[in-house]
Amino acid sequence: MQNILTILIKYFIVPINKFCLQFHYNLKHQYNAYWKIKNNKQEGLFCSTCFDKDGKLMHLIKNSDILYRCGVCDKNVIIE
Repeated sequence: MQNILTILIKYFIVPINKFCLQFHYNLKHQYNAYWKIKNNKQEGLFCSTCFDKDGKLMHLIKNSDILYRCGVCDKNVIIE
């Protein structure tokens, strides 16, 4: 029974939840990061790893003109 529950959560519940969150926040995936679209403008720059794994919108920190880093999972993202 536990194996069936694990499979249901991994392959059905988590993807549906991620889709619902993307729809709710109106997110766009680009450059291996997420942008929130609000009033036809891109806002923020959010970590795709944190969102994909935990459904959390974590801001990326700007380190240089093209390099951003997540303060939670330490992922680096290059925005060109």
